[in-house]
Amino acid sequence: MSAVAASIRPPFRPAPIIIGVVGCALLAVWGIFAPRGVLQGWLIAFVIAGGLPLGSLVLLCIARLTGGCWTVAASPLLLRVVAATPVLCLAFLPVLAGADLIFPWALDEGAAGKNVADWYLNTGFFALRGGAALIGLSAVSVLLILGRGGRLLAALGLVLYAVAVDFTSVDWMLSLAPRFSSSAFGAEMAIQQILCAFALTLVVPVSRREDISRDLAGLTLAAALGVFYMATMSLIVNWYGDQPDRAAWYLERVAGAWLWVALGTLVLCAIAPIVALLFANIRRSPEALRIVGASILLGVALHDIWLIAPDAAPVAAPAALPALAAIAGLSLAFSKWLGIRLSQREPRDGD
Repeated sequence: MSAVAASIRPPFRPAPIIIGVVGCALLAVWGIFAPRGVLQGWLIAFVIAGGLPLGSLVLLCIARLTGGCWTVAASPLLLRVVAATPVLCLAFLPVLAGADLIFPWALDEGAAGKNVADWYLNTGFFALRGGAALIGLSAVSVLLILGRGGRLLAALGLVLYAVAVDFTSVDWMLSLAPRFSSSAFGAEMAIQQILCAFALTLVVPVSRREDISRDLAGLTLAAALGVFYMATMSLIVNWYGDQPDRAAWYLERVAGAWLWVALGTLVLCAIAPIVALLFANIRRSPEALRIVGASILLGVALHDIWLIAPDAAPVAAPAALPALAAIAGLSLAFSKWLGIRLSQREPRDGD
């Protein structure tokens, strides 16, 4: 029997798919009146929703390579999340179809510069990069779920992820301001997605053993410190590096209400979790760890909004809420469906 067959057995319930369908219907109606803002809201939701399955995929690959008590305890939960990775391929289609409305470079090649448009930021290459990354990572996810491939697959999966996140994070986020660039942005997003996966293991406890809970809390602390360091260093380099164009990107994100979003992100995703996880009594308390994990997930979502929405239409941030409900609902429904199908497979299938 496959790993998912042993870890996903709940009966299929219609609520997630109903939520997904209702969210899609609401966006379809809204899109009649504000197509650009709704599509950009979908992009925000797509980026937020992708953090958990992709971060979980990284941890599963690491688990297969290294082993350890925490990897054994966390794998069933991570497998359930990773089972939704193929849904990201479908969620990418509206982004690709609406690229002309979402991204300035897709409408005007001069927005990014002719050489950049010719060799990188063009719709064809954008589709190739995103499609190859998502299909490849989905294939790795399915093979991991089936228990195939061993350590070689895990190593190749990590290599594929490292390459994919470096390109897609720029494509899906920074290219909304095509004149801005950051060489460390891919690494920052990779650590952030890993942080999301660790935070989920705090929200949904994976073991009653205190030593495993402490290990997961410590790993979450390390990932939170990593995100804080990468984001801070990027700010310092761009802000104090005598680069006015790059500094302007940050100035736009501390203007008006965005300053409060930035402060909320800093507190929820970095300061509060880092300080809390320094205390041993919090690392031993499942209730306290749930709060810390939830704080991180909310902070990461706000961070993604803060990164994307200032370069999008005003309606994009509100439209991201039903879009996130739609993607999350359909992802949960697909994950449960896949688990039920695999649990019904015959032993002769090689599980």
